[in-house]
Amino acid sequence: MTRQLRHDRPDVLHTHNHLVHHYGVVSGVLARVPVIVNTRHRAEFRFVAGPEGSQYTTESPDKKSDLIFRATLPWVGCVVLISEATRHFFVRYRGIPEGKTRVILNGAHLERFLKAPAHPGSKLPRVRFGIAARLVGEKDHFTLLRAFAIVSAEVPEAELQIAGDGFLRDRLVGLVNELNLAGRVTFVGALPDTAEFLSQLDVFVLSSLNEGLPLALLEAMAAGVPVVATRAGGVEDAAKNELDLGPPPGPRSVPIQVHVGVGHRFQSKVRVERCLCVSRELLTVRGAAGQAENRRCHLLGVLRRHGKSGLCQANDLCHSANIGDNCRESQ
Repeated sequence: MTRQLRHDRPDVLHTHNHLVHHYGVVSGVLARVPVIVNTRHRAEFRFVAGPEGSQYTTESPDKKSDLIFRATLPWVGCVVLISEATRHFFVRYRGIPEGKTRVILNGAHLERFLKAPAHPGSKLPRVRFGIAARLVGEKDHFTLLRAFAIVSAEVPEAELQIAGDGFLRDRLVGLVNELNLAGRVTFVGALPDTAEFLSQLDVFVLSSLNEGLPLALLEAMAAGVPVVATRAGGVEDAAKNELDLGPPPGPRSVPIQVHVGVGHRFQSKVRVERCLCVSRELLTVRGAAGQAENRRCHLLGVLRRHGKSGLCQANDLCHSANIGDNCRESQ
């Protein structure tokens, strides 16, 4: 990797998440890459899937990786988070300095969803709810199914379609049978065409305990599907300035927010523009720091060559270069 970086000579090296981040940092430093940037996509909670639903704590699921990640931070220009909620988590619970973080909201190619809009309410009295998410603990389908059981008791024509797959599928099927929802809940599996799935929904639901900034939510909003979601991670970033119902929920609350529509800020090209802005900012800072370091090295050379007789000359240069603190430290 170091050999390739020396050959390519990139201005910015981007490492993804944390499991292999340190390999990139070591290679980037050895190859003298000017700026190294890391992206974290979501908060890393510890999840336990129980019979009553999924529980979570802020305890790290991988303390060793977190320790290694923090050790590399002096060589990292910034850590990019995809939502304000994710930034807050890593600053508060994982010890990342806030000044080293930037938020670049998630983005998606939304054109095909805008071109295939849903028509919610067009098939009344049928009301079709749907979710597109992996069948894992943090998506908390258990709570969703229990909430849907309450809704279906009052709305006999209600349906729930669950798209996605995962290791909890058998347990979720068992809960569907236990709640007498067979025939009302359909497990769709992996989606060949998300736009088609969203276009036939009346309401999109998201019951997650943890999210970064979910693309499925942005896609549903782009398709014009009303969204009911928990305030998990970056959901509120996506829903800013949209209709907001109910007080902030606790960790075991059912979904209460309703949002329709998605703004320009979540288009993928906006995310690219923001990435370029952050890269230019870091390169500018790096360049200024490099110039200051060069001046500092020059001053140290003056002191070494001339000893005390060069001290006045060095101090004058420090003052004119506005790096007196660095010079005083070197003395």
